[in-house]
Amino acid sequence: MNKFRFAFKVIALVVFALATTSLVHAQASRTWVSGVGDDVNPCSRTAPCKTFAGAISKTATGGEIDALDPGGFGAVTITKAITIDGDFSGLASALVSGVNGINVNAAGANVTLRRIAINGITGLGIKGINVSAVGVLNVEDCYIFGFANEGIFVNLGTGANINIKRSTIVNNGLSNSAGNGAGIRVTTSDNGSGVGHTVYVTVTNTNCDNNNEGYRFENNVRGQITESTGSNNALNGFDVFPGTASSEMNLESCTSANNKQWGIFVFTSGTIRISNTTVTGNITLGLNPSAGGQILSYSNNKVQGNPGGNGAVSGPVPQV
Repeated sequence: MNKFRFAFKVIALVVFALATTSLVHAQASRTWVSGVGDDVNPCSRTAPCKTFAGAISKTATGGEIDALDPGGFGAVTITKAITIDGDFSGLASALVSGVNGINVNAAGANVTLRRIAINGITGLGIKGINVSAVGVLNVEDCYIFGFANEGIFVNLGTGANINIKRSTIVNNGLSNSAGNGAGIRVTTSDNGSGVGHTVYVTVTNTNCDNNNEGYRFENNVRGQITESTGSNNALNGFDVFPGTASSEMNLESCTSANNKQWGIFVFTSGTIRISNTTVTGNITLGLNPSAGGQILSYSNNKVQGNPGGNGAVSGPVPQV
């Protein structure tokens, strides 16, 4: 009897090892999704999957999911290094209701999202991209719209790099009574020490318009925003808010126009530096360095035509 049990255990271990090996081998470095695919497929080019969620389990760490044609590929949670690319389709789509469009919970990983339209169905989706853990996040050529809260929300407990390029983030947070529905909002759980928690954000050629707010950094975030707009928002165009650690935002060749409250706002020990930036048509005030915050100017900006007043900078940017 003991010999029988031993033999049975050996056979079971062999079967488990073979199954595990087969699963690992089933993960491809590149997988494919299609509007006419099926998630029971292996996600190859000739037998694509139907959804991002169906493809991600069949894609190896560091691999890539590509869209073959235009289609709605659903919400997905990312827990490893991966690229999701809609280039082959022209523009892949994730149409969601009652959930976030894309969750990123991949500590230390490099994640790239490229050419994806993420649609919250006019407030039925919660957040467009929700990031709770990552090493490097690249968002390129994406269109994020219609979410009840933020278009992109980053809330991290460790340091990371967030890079957003050539994206349009509009019509988010318009029904958010808490006032948190920014196009891009980045914060951390920093405890005040600042050690290992700093999040560095680079935004280029991106429009955060007609949201509750345009851009909002808080609690040990350092950001550079270049050739981008924060306009026609229900509150402010560009914000630095308080936290247990101060934040900084640098604006180069940006536009803050026609926001219903402030064009550029900074609060409690935060700093915003502005260069070659236009601030106009903002209803309450153009520039508002409030309660200890600073707006520093390179003296080459256009601040004019704000109905409630243009406001004033705190001073020039110190020259080295």
